[in-house]
Amino acid sequence: MIKVKNPDPIYLEGNEHAILLLHTFTGTVRDVKQLGHYLHEQGYTVLIPSYPGHGLPIQDFVKYDIDDWWKTVEESYLKLKDQYNTISLVGVSLGGLFSLKLAEKYDVNQLIVMSVPMKKDTEGIKYRLKQFAPRMHKVISSEPFPESNYQLIDNYTGASKFVDYIKNIINNLSKINSPTIILYGDRDDMSYHDSAQFIYDSIQSKKFINHYRNAGHLMTVSKDKERIYTDILHFLKQDN
Repeated sequence: MIKVKNPDPIYLEGNEHAILLLHTFTGTVRDVKQLGHYLHEQGYTVLIPSYPGHGLPIQDFVKYDIDDWWKTVEESYLKLKDQYNTISLVGVSLGGLFSLKLAEKYDVNQLIVMSVPMKKDTEGIKYRLKQFAPRMHKVISSEPFPESNYQLIDNYTGASKFVDYIKNIINNLSKINSPTIILYGDRDDMSYHDSAQFIYDSIQSKKFINHYRNAGHLMTVSKDKERIYTDILHFLKQDN
């Protein structure tokens, strides 16, 4: 078995406008790395934190939960806040949820969220982990995936905590006062279309919503990624 470690965060120093770029649940910094480099090429400072346990085998992943991931995200934001006056947030799925939560708690310059769920259930989260775990195992080992690892997922208490986190974030959307753009892919599950509209309707600040014909859930690597990157850049350049 290949020994793996948590992927390193990515920090790209640029100008005085910093962007905190947040990846998905069970994903890694690689999901948003290309977008991060694109924004850095436009002059921005970019920080992409790596959530604990992500990119690791399931037996390591389940040692962490959303409290640990949020701690990493908030610490990353505060690190930027100490050094930069202008901070924008860009997040995909779970990263979008964390971006919303940060904007509910802090005054941020701009908010860009993609593929954000407005609700999940514990079984759905565990199902996602049961898809992720064998794929990750295949990367690091030639041995068959141990059936006992499914029990680790069934016993994962972090799933119910995740559900409660989402509820809390969605219930506090009216606290957001940052200019916001909400993006979703037409090829994503219909629940994400509904969620995007709900978030748009709930936020009271200046807001925009857009969708992309050839994008699925992971919008940052979709066929429409170039248009998405351009639209994100256009929004960041606006004097909101």
